[in-house]
Amino acid sequence: MIARILCFTACLLILLSLPVTASPLQSEQEEKEKEEKQEEEEEEEKKFAVLGGWLNDRDPLNDRDSLAGMRYAAHQVRRLQPFPRGMEHDLQGYVEEETIQVNPQTTRVVTRIYHDDGFGSRRLVSVTEETRTVKKDGQEEAVRTISRPDANGRLQVEEKQTQRVVSREDNEFELQTVVSMPGADRRLHPVEQFVQTERRQADGTVELDLTSYVVDSHGRWQPVKRHTAVTRAVGGESRTEEEVYQADLNRRLSLTDRITSREWQAANGTMRRTIETRSVNPQGKLQLAERVNTVRTTEPDGSVKIVQDQELRHQGSGRIQLFERIVSSSTPGDEAEGSTELRAEPPDNNGRLP
Repeated sequence: MIARILCFTACLLILLSLPVTASPLQSEQEEKEKEEKQEEEEEEEKKFAVLGGWLNDRDPLNDRDSLAGMRYAAHQVRRLQPFPRGMEHDLQGYVEEETIQVNPQTTRVVTRIYHDDGFGSRRLVSVTEETRTVKKDGQEEAVRTISRPDANGRLQVEEKQTQRVVSREDNEFELQTVVSMPGADRRLHPVEQFVQTERRQADGTVELDLTSYVVDSHGRWQPVKRHTAVTRAVGGESRTEEEVYQADLNRRLSLTDRITSREWQAANGTMRRTIETRSVNPQGKLQLAERVNTVRTTEPDGSVKIVQDQELRHQGSGRIQLFERIVSSSTPGDEAEGSTELRAEPPDNNGRLP
């Protein structure tokens, strides 16, 4: 699991792909049908909220951006989003994807990833199979298995994820995810479970609750972490209040962090966001430990500048001071003409920038 959580820090290499162009012999009718189908898909996508970081390979409890802002509006119909891809997609190789419509209710997607062995041949490194089923009552289930070849070249399942969406009411739903891995007997056993609930109030307030479980020595689910968040609109701002609970030595969930965030847009279009984290200190009291200020500015020529200041509590002085400034500058254009510059500006020991 640690490898999956940290995999997004690996160096990312973009897979080379050939552009797809329409055949000159393609009829106008086919072009028209293709455009109509694309429009239908786009309209369909607008009906559903994106589940985002909850099903990501990263630990959703550490993905703070997934909870900040009004991003999880509850809908009458909830659709599971595609599982995230593994680290193999970030490495140079070959990807083959096959979609099979098993029946009107079930779709299976098989993804095979190959790497170049350096001698002109391709070597299979993983096979991911995702099966999604829509039941008669409209509820959805998804199963994802990841298999890799062993020393003898035989595919062995290394991980299995099952997801189930349970809609309670029009403005409330529950998402259950179970992760299973092979044990000493080489059979799959559940090792982790995530239960997420989402509720939307009549005034637009969104409430999220995510609890993580692991299997204890007696084979029972034991809660190890809980993350709650409440997001509401206040005077043109989006405000989120989060609380993080972790299991203590007595296996009881105790409050460890309280996170507040504000996001708003100025009259000139500048976007601002402030996130403050208060953690429990050795005396058992919440104390401001981190503040992150982000400013996003868009210039008339379309260029975008983002400045993010991270402030931390200095262990020596006990004061909150600037730890690092990250500046991102992007110019508009396509892949060939557009550019992005990212630089870090560390301050001195007193938190002052040079």
